[in-house]
Amino acid sequence: MASRVIILGGVGFIGRHLVTYLAHNKLASKIAVCDKVLPEVAGLTPAETEIFKSELVVYKQVNLSREGTASER
Repeated sequence: MASRVIILGGVGFIGRHLVTYLAHNKLASKIAVCDKVLPEVAGLTPAETEIFKSELVVYKQVNLSREGTASER
């Protein structure tokens, strides 16, 4: 069984490439992405957008530099 992964800052340059790598190589059963930038405005490629919209990725908008924005929901 593949692992569940959480990526902080997952919409940035390195994060989005890591999400793509994990998805293409089937290395995760679920990828949770936390970032303050919405994927819709991040300039993702069409291939990256498809991955972010898939059931594999769960996105949560969070500003990790501000206390209280990362509460459990």
